[in-house]
Amino acid sequence: MRLFAGLFILASSIFLIHYFFSGEAVYGDGIDYWVHLRSIYFDHDLDFTNEYKHIFSPENNNSNNEIVSPFVLKTSLTSTGKADNPHTGGTASLLWPFFGAADVAILAGLNGIRNGYSDIYQISVGLGSVILGIAGVFVGSLLAIKTGVKRSWARWGAAGIFLGSPLLYYGSYDVINSHTAIFLAVSLFWYILFFSKNKANKRLVFLGALAGLAASIRMQEGLLLIFGIFWLIGNKTERRADISFLMSGFLIVFWPVLYQWKYLYGVWWPQTYLASGHIFRGWTGSLLHGTNGLFSRTPALFLILIKLPQLIVKKREVRYLTLYFLAQMLVITWQGGWRDAAYGARMYISSLPLFTILLAAFLQILTKYMGGKTAILVVLVFALTNLLSIGSFIFKEKEVNSGNKRGLEEHALDRLEKLLGR
Repeated sequence: MRLFAGLFILASSIFLIHYFFSGEAVYGDGIDYWVHLRSIYFDHDLDFTNEYKHIFSPENNNSNNEIVSPFVLKTSLTSTGKADNPHTGGTASLLWPFFGAADVAILAGLNGIRNGYSDIYQISVGLGSVILGIAGVFVGSLLAIKTGVKRSWARWGAAGIFLGSPLLYYGSYDVINSHTAIFLAVSLFWYILFFSKNKANKRLVFLGALAGLAASIRMQEGLLLIFGIFWLIGNKTERRADISFLMSGFLIVFWPVLYQWKYLYGVWWPQTYLASGHIFRGWTGSLLHGTNGLFSRTPALFLILIKLPQLIVKKREVRYLTLYFLAQMLVITWQGGWRDAAYGARMYISSLPLFTILLAAFLQILTKYMGGKTAILVVLVFALTNLLSIGSFIFKEKEVNSGNKRGLEEHALDRLEKLLGR
């Protein structure tokens, strides 16, 4: 467990250092997830208008005299006159305890402004997101163990994926997003589907609930329900009853999304997933694009595919995870959001359980022929390569709130320059 504790300390330190310079953790798409937290906790409704009128800045977030825009920012109004929020509430449901803990701490006397925006809320939720990411890494190691990898290399494989993939960026630097939440939810789903020995109906309901949670975090993860159904059919169980329990669990958790859509858009199933108007531009971009491609940005993930043919033959679980990765590729390419400003192929984070198993198996065979130190060195090289890539993105490529390609956010740069005495 020391390895996971070390990852948590590393990720938390990166988050807190970034927060020290930037003064905030909520920006970009993170605002869409944040308004869910605040509106439901403080206002007990899905009317996000007042949250979208809030001006997110370090000063305004921590002010007793909040400056409010006369109109909604970042978003638009729906046909029903509500402030639009294209992101659903699944992420907020996992981060809500950390938001609530911050509020309870203020009520108990901890210094902070009780407005749902101030530092204590953002730091608490940010650290909560880090916890979700590390929990997903731990579950990923359990998946690798169950597929036949020794415990030590399963853990190093899981750590290597965290350090060598976009998950490091979204699990430590830019944490108010859906990525750590979806990584944990999907990893749990696969682990329980593949390896839980409990055949009771409650297991199937829980599996369906996990699929519903994943879909409410990110719509593309609704694929889990389909793969769960195929797995049950392949097991030749009492198919109709099992599938009904699975779908019941899914609907129980997913119905708030339907309610949100009805409230915001006036219909139960609006077309929001393709609403950004992306144009299809080929099948390989999400994998090979210079900035946002999965394998071009993090080539280490491509290298470990060398273990895939062998494991596909031996392990049914790997076959399912591979098919899921291919299905994800089709959806991600069709939807087109992979081209948006972001670090790497973030939409593939839910496919990282497959790469965890591949890397763990690769490290185990590498240890057999070249020794354990060489295997650990490979993980460190993966991590260093990814850190250099992240550094390039943050300091040279990242578009900031002004739209200028200036790297770090302006206020973070200003603070850094003041500390350096410039």
